Amino acid sequence: MKFGVFLPNGSNGYLMTTAIKPYLPTWELNKQITLEAEKQGLDFVLSMMKYRGFGGATGHWDACLESFTLTSALASITERIG
Repeated sequence: MKFGVFLPNGSNGYLMTTAIKPYLPTWELNKQITLEAEKQGLDFVLSMMKYRGFGGATGHWDACLESFTLTSALASITERIG
């Protein structure tokens, strides 16, 4: 069995709510999560592919980091995860 983590490469991560402060996906946040996942011994990180957000009050996933570009850049800074 392999264990990993979903990356928050879309705005507001996986939370569709107005109860939290909205945030944009950033390279730095995804880099920190990936490096910590590797440090903790996880096997992979997984980013979603989303080309259009939901709009509305939450702006859920209205901004996304492109998955292939993000994961290839993250693979270049890790030893095992890639």
